[in-house]
Amino acid sequence: MSSLVAVSRDSLQIPRRTLSLGYFPPPAASDCIPVRLGEMDSRARDFLSLVNMGTRVVVRYRIEGGLSDALGVLSSRTSTHCVIDTRRGPTSVAFADVVLAKKVPPPPERRSPKQQSE
Repeated sequence: MSSLVAVSRDSLQIPRRTLSLGYFPPPAASDCIPVRLGEMDSRARDFLSLVNMGTRVVVRYRIEGGLSDALGVLSSRTSTHCVIDTRRGPTSVAFADVVLAKKVPPPPERRSPKQQSE
């Protein structure tokens, strides 16, 4: 038996300090997406199968004991899994374990170190 949960897109954007104060605004019904626990959203599978190689993506997938994220460049895919090149090396993710996936912008430019004035 699978259960349905309403997930708010905006609830993930609340700053941590707001959550620590105990304030968590209830999501509006129009902002909720029904998600079946333990099942991959077909939109995530479609996205991963259609997006161009070399696209920077973030993929949330199931691991034993919870969820994990892979942020990096989509480098290869087969009919059952995809490989994302992350800062820590290539990460292979099975499509069956994917919960969410989306395209993300390129990383911000690194700031140059501040010059000390004399």
